Amino acid sequence: MRPQSGDVVLVRHRVTDTQGVELESSYESDLPLRFAVDSGRVLCGLNDAVKALEPGESITLIVPAIEAHGEYDAGKQRAFRKTTFYQGLKVGQTVTFQGDLGNPVQARVLREEGDSFILDMNHPLAGQDLSLELELLEILKDPQIEPFI
Repeated sequence: MRPQSGDVVLVRHRVTDTQGVELESSYESDLPLRFAVDSGRVLCGLNDAVKALEPGESITLIVPAIEAHGEYDAGKQRAFRKTTFYQGLKVGQTVTFQGDLGNPVQARVLREEGDSFILDMNHPLAGQDLSLELELLEILKDPQIEPFI
């Protein structure tokens, strides 16, 4: 039986970039990744791939950027006055600050322009295709018993 929307699944997964550099893995952990299918809490490519598997099955696939962290969007470059940040900020540095909704936002300092820093608000992996190894371990029968990871 394949997972349906709303089912809670346990999976082992490994994400690498197209050069084979491992970015994330649950294979070495005692805790597999646990999520509800179609909840929006994992990459679209991972979510869609798990729906094609039955427990015990595995798949390796390339997840296009649009189904991973999105295409790179030059419109997500923003200018912030230098006075907004502490002294010593450097080009190439990653900064974290609070977004409009109170959530943490990471950005990379691209360059200085006059009295401003130009920050890149794209996800660091935006525009990159990713390789995904995925094994569906289980569709949980009573997902309320097991806490989410």
